[in-house]
Amino acid sequence: MALLLRSGWLLREAERQRAEALAAEERYRSLVDNVPVGIYRNSAGGRIVEVNPALLETLRFPSREALLAINAATLYVDPGDRERVQRLMEAGGRVQDFALEMRTGDGGTVWVRINSRSVRESDTDYYEGILEDITHQRRAEEAERRAESLRAVAKLANAAAHEINNPLAVITGRLELLRRHLATPEQQARFDQALVAAKRIAEIIAHMGQITRLETQLGTEVSPMLDLRRSGTAPDPAS
Repeated sequence: MALLLRSGWLLREAERQRAEALAAEERYRSLVDNVPVGIYRNSAGGRIVEVNPALLETLRFPSREALLAINAATLYVDPGDRERVQRLMEAGGRVQDFALEMRTGDGGTVWVRINSRSVRESDTDYYEGILEDITHQRRAEEAERRAESLRAVAKLANAAAHEINNPLAVITGRLELLRRHLATPEQQARFDQALVAAKRIAEIIAHMGQITRLETQLGTEVSPMLDLRRSGTAPDPAS
């Protein structure tokens, strides 16, 4: 009888522990599924083994199966970023606040911040961590950089206008006097050309002082150069 009672108690205890374990697993799964940042786990070779719904949303994949079917290496826009992540993992076992651009399931790209660690399980190295969408933050930072560049250009334009306008006015006035009093009929055409050029310089200086939008010359990605003709005042949203 004592053995039967003992066996019954052990069975009930085992069922209670199993129920608690299932409840804990359910709480963990609920946390992973509902946390608003992407969570992932993939092998060091790039085989994706676990993702949460937020990661699917960030990377814009239609289903968990679609994301698990690809290798993580194909998501990196810059292959050098993956190499840097792997070097950091091999050196210290973790990656912190690493920003990079990734491909999305709909053919676009997204900027993300990765925090990850390396774990070893059954003789296999895995990377597990979180992935946060920082696209809006990157755009805000880029907008601030452009605004800072615009402010620098505006200051330069104002300084240039102040320094150039006075000597240009002197040159234009002297050309007018020479054309009017000393130039022969044959020379007047040349003076007219010089005056047209001086007027064009004055227009450029005035335009520089009104720049509120920067444009660069096409085909100069390596070293962008400001395109004064395309730069100018921002268009009126109401127009």
